[in-house]
Amino acid sequence: FVRQIGTADTARRLAKIGVVVLIAAWIMNLFWAAPIGLPLDIDVSLLGGSALAPAVSRHAPVLQHLAIYVIGFALGHFFARSAELQTPARVIADRFIVAGATLIAGALALRLVRLTLDAAAARALQAIDVTATVTQKSPPSPAYLLFFGGCGLLLIALMFRAASSQRPMARQALEWLAVIGRASLAVFILQYFLFWTLPDLVDVHPNRWCVLVFVANVLLMRLVAGI
Repeated sequence: FVRQIGTADTARRLAKIGVVVLIAAWIMNLFWAAPIGLPLDIDVSLLGGSALAPAVSRHAPVLQHLAIYVIGFALGHFFARSAELQTPARVIADRFIVAGATLIAGALALRLVRLTLDAAAARALQAIDVTATVTQKSPPSPAYLLFFGGCGLLLIALMFRAASSQRPMARQALEWLAVIGRASLAVFILQYFLFWTLPDLVDVHPNRWCVLVFVANVLLMRLVAGI
């Protein structure tokens, strides 16, 4: 593994700044309004717009995406140090299982708070409601970041488990999937077209065949990545 940036201490400090930026950005998504004279496009382009606005009025939050990327620097150093110390893959996997499960538990706790408020009041505060919504992606809610961040860590744990497995099938599956990771930019562009642009073009909506379509798209992306 190659370290992504500077020293481990620098990466940790940047990761902490990234977390603070995510928290501050979400507060602004809920309560901040652009001052008079400041173009609204700046708020929408940088922060994704108001989380309480209709979906069509929101955009990809550049600042939050950069913060998530910066948080990943510390993870890169963790991988590099684990490689230097020759930490067993199973030990690394167990650590990611604990971290991922903790994040998902936090997201589910927020979800429980939302359901409790909905049951206790005829109408819960909208800000609290959207904060605890796991599917609130743009801009990303705390529940979204915790849940899908935890899922990502569990997937990493699964990969390390497969790497440490003595079963040939597990190693072969990992090597097959690794081809997709080596062509990540091309796969990212292709998956956006397959999962977002193409369905809009042919007017296809979620239905009972979604799982089969997902599997077919993964096979197609693996085929393209292997070229």
